[in-house]
Amino acid sequence: MCTEWFWGEIIGLGSRRAVVVYLVVVVILLGVVGGVSRLDLNSLVLKGNPDGRACNVSMRIVTPTWSTEYVSARTANVSVAAFLDEGAAALNISVQKEYWTGYHSYFVVGIHDEVNGDGGRYWQYYVNGDLPMVGCSQYVLQDNDRVEWRFEKPSWIS
Repeated sequence: MCTEWFWGEIIGLGSRRAVVVYLVVVVILLGVVGGVSRLDLNSLVLKGNPDGRACNVSMRIVTPTWSTEYVSARTANVSVAAFLDEGAAALNISVQKEYWTGYHSYFVVGIHDEVNGDGGRYWQYYVNGDLPMVGCSQYVLQDNDRVEWRFEKPSWIS
């Protein structure tokens, strides 16, 4: 189930409080060993499901001439880019991407037969109606997120 505390089940602890206590002990032990100075504490914040999966995530792909949808009850593909690949495979459509090292992310060049630049349109993704300011490989999905890929003229191009 998506609301289960996976780590609590793995280590035999049944409550959220026990998981937090366990994580605090791990952080203290890392500090003793000298690893805290290099530890990203943001990665210890429990968001969504700590088992690394997102539940009830949906994706819609929209162009001027066609659209399609994909829904996953539970996915391990928690970046928007990986979820696009999962959905494309399930829907039997192609995705063309280029990796941009400066942004540490993929840039979607085309989906199915729609390629960036055609008619002044480009692929842009939205999550829950908002246009994220990070690459699709960097955005981490949470439970109940709605992804929409739109082939549209960007607002910043006149």
